[in-house]
Amino acid sequence: MDVREYVSYLTAVKRQKPASVARKVRALKNFFDWLVGTGRVKANPVVGINLPREARRPPKSLTEQELYRIRRAVYRADNARDIAVFELLANTGLRVSELCSLELGDIVLSERKGKVAVRGKGNKYREVPLNAQARKAVRGYLEVRPVSECNRLILGERGSMTPSGVYRLLRKYADAAGVRLSPHMLRHTFATRLLREAGADLVTVKELLGHQDINTTAIYTKPSAQDMEDAVGKL
Repeated sequence: MDVREYVSYLTAVKRQKPASVARKVRALKNFFDWLVGTGRVKANPVVGINLPREARRPPKSLTEQELYRIRRAVYRADNARDIAVFELLANTGLRVSELCSLELGDIVLSERKGKVAVRGKGNKYREVPLNAQARKAVRGYLEVRPVSECNRLILGERGSMTPSGVYRLLRKYADAAGVRLSPHMLRHTFATRLLREAGADLVTVKELLGHQDINTTAIYTKPSAQDMEDAVGKL
């Protein structure tokens, strides 16, 4: 009863957001778990308390202007490998680990089409089409890719490029463009652009991203704070 009244007090009197209330209740639960574990109390009174539902925010993605600025920084450096890394992440939604695991045989290119075979989480296999930008970038890289015993598509200084190497690469260009960026933000941006610019349906985006549950994909349909502000501003 005390815990429930505490939750009501935080919500109704202190006017705290659901995330703040949940954080404090979880702290109480962890504390009582410790008390139970050390024999100081017999039961955890916080177990079974319903927490206020936290509003799920859409994943952070780049605006059209931010994406343009980073792309311009990448192309200005004129490094074929870095261009291929950027365009593959921006136009396929691959996870960084998936990009680093790609082998030469996973890329299929023809004059007007292309695709990449991806082995994602849980050994789940999917094929992602390559658009014109991605095809051009990959072709440009393959023309200058060093001869190597390593069969991985993207090479670093000592064999296959690692996820940490991709992070450093993108951070360099993001800093040059004055934009905050992580590799996963390019995946989020890809999904958001598919839904809002290309008019793709959720099932298509789910398959392209390699999600197992369509509810995971549905988070991209949730409007951001800026989306809601823009909508109301048009009234």
